[in-house]
Amino acid sequence: MKDVLLYSMQYVLLIFIIILIVKIIIGPTRLDRIITLMALSGVILALLVLYAVFSEIVLYVDVALVYDIFGFLGLLAIARFLPRSIKVEEEGNTMIREMVALIFFILSIIFGLGGIIGLFRFKGFFEKIHTLSLLGTSSILSIFIALLMLAPSWLFFSRIVIIILFFLVSSPTATYIVSRMYWKNLMEEKS
Repeated sequence: MKDVLLYSMQYVLLIFIIILIVKIIIGPTRLDRIITLMALSGVILALLVLYAVFSEIVLYVDVALVYDIFGFLGLLAIARFLPRSIKVEEEGNTMIREMVALIFFILSIIFGLGGIIGLFRFKGFFEKIHTLSLLGTSSILSIFIALLMLAPSWLFFSRIVIIILFFLVSSPTATYIVSRMYWKNLMEEKS
């Protein structure tokens, strides 16, 4: 059942990636693209950790952590330079863990779909970023919790916990930085 869960979630994440890439292409504004890029980064991070758990190669978890750190630093760089251009174990135990993972994967799909719908549905920047920060972070966090349940060893488990902790700090911070940059630019244009 573990393999079925991981394969299914892999395809769901790939569908999310395709939808987010389409959103990056159609825009219509740079801020839409930045918000969508933040969501895409989180989905790719979840895909990396999912692949690490599936292949049981702990090196991929380290790669995911480095990817998240560089993604956060890249967002800081974008936020810094963009304002000038913005216009406005046992069998029974294993079964329980797999069922809990399934529940969190389903929650992740629900949150992810809600976030993607919000990116297309809402018109205002703050509505979009609020939807992304709540539903996108909830979706990725649900995936990480599910992957914790499926982690093959304590080595995986501990590194996924480190990624979760970093993600819980970097995701809201990135959202705040982009929102603050937009607000500051908006106030400068009004004055």
